[in-house]
Amino acid sequence: MRIAFFSDTYLPKIDGVSISTYQFINKLAERGHEILLFCPGYKEDDLNQYHSNIKIVRLRNFFLPSYPDVKLIYPQGKKIKKHLLLFQPDILHIQTPGFVAQYAVRMARKFSVPLAGTFHTLMTEMAEYLSFYRLLLLDRFFQKIKRKKKSKKPMPASKKLKKEKKLTKKFIANLTNRIYKKCNLIITPTKMIEQNLKDTGFKNSTLVISNGLNLQNFSLTPRELNTQSPRLLHAGRIGFEKNVPTVIQAFVEILERFPEARLDIVGHGPAYGQIEAMVKQWGLEEKIFLVGFLPHEELVNRYPEYDIFLTASTMETQGMVVMESMASGLPCLGVRAFALSEMINHGTNGYLAEPFAHSEIAEYACQILADAKLYRQLSENAVHSATEHDINISIDKLESAYMKLIRE
Repeated sequence: MRIAFFSDTYLPKIDGVSISTYQFINKLAERGHEILLFCPGYKEDDLNQYHSNIKIVRLRNFFLPSYPDVKLIYPQGKKIKKHLLLFQPDILHIQTPGFVAQYAVRMARKFSVPLAGTFHTLMTEMAEYLSFYRLLLLDRFFQKIKRKKKSKKPMPASKKLKKEKKLTKKFIANLTNRIYKKCNLIITPTKMIEQNLKDTGFKNSTLVISNGLNLQNFSLTPRELNTQSPRLLHAGRIGFEKNVPTVIQAFVEILERFPEARLDIVGHGPAYGQIEAMVKQWGLEEKIFLVGFLPHEELVNRYPEYDIFLTASTMETQGMVVMESMASGLPCLGVRAFALSEMINHGTNGYLAEPFAHSEIAEYACQILADAKLYRQLSENAVHSATEHDINISIDKLESAYMKLIRE
């Protein structure tokens, strides 16, 4: 098959969508399929050749002032059409509902080919970055004021800002829904996201396909508890919607019972400055280490250095870092929100707290760190959970779905 992918994010940018897209197109190419990928350019860091069956077309773009890692492509319809005419695709597949997806919808109609779309991201959370408050960088201005006051309390949000965010979310939801409703098939990484789409009125055909893991990259070995100096990990994009301050608050309570513990925060993003300021204000520089961005391969190699994975994110559609942590034998702690409730089986491979309940997260972490037998059982179950997400199983399902769409 000849498959054209459309994504508003891709390597070298590291996030769940870019890693998932990379894995899928490479596995499909290995099976003999021809791949054409349209995605933003990142200049000198662009890598455009992974496999002889893959061609990557980088699109000119500009960045979002409130989140420079987010790229918005310039209008390039003629360029996209030219490449598709040469490629003659059998099917188009969108990975994100941004500007590049608009072209996918139009080109699917023009070339009379089916259109699939993977619902990777809860796009309404992007309202944080599309508000005038953040676009004009006013959040950074107020953050500086907060630092000078040395306050641990968050800056109060005005009613006007809350109303603006609500309207922005509604606009994004309408735009996202309009794109996905044009798809012949919507793929979701978890059953919970599939059900959420149906509950919000989607009538399209849906199919659950895990983003998958290349299990060869992970140890798949259950771990023993490190009772001397437990190391906790939070990894991923440091966005405001990831609620990293909740993780830090939980860790402060963990320190009361396990003073030798340390927390590493791996990743970067628009909320990094806020987290950095919080660590300094609370005097935690010797206990919380902001590692910053790590290449994906390096992060995979470092998972075994840790004992527990923590997240307080309330908007995961699957959570690649959660799956990867489990494949490395780490029990995971998260919150009851969206896909985390499906990935983390409470009391089996980790624990779930209520959203923003930092004391509850801390209590579960302490239970695990105080019981070597419990830790070993959770670790074994985490590894078992990860094996259910073998990328090869996901590719089998995706191939079958493509062939069914083409036949129809």
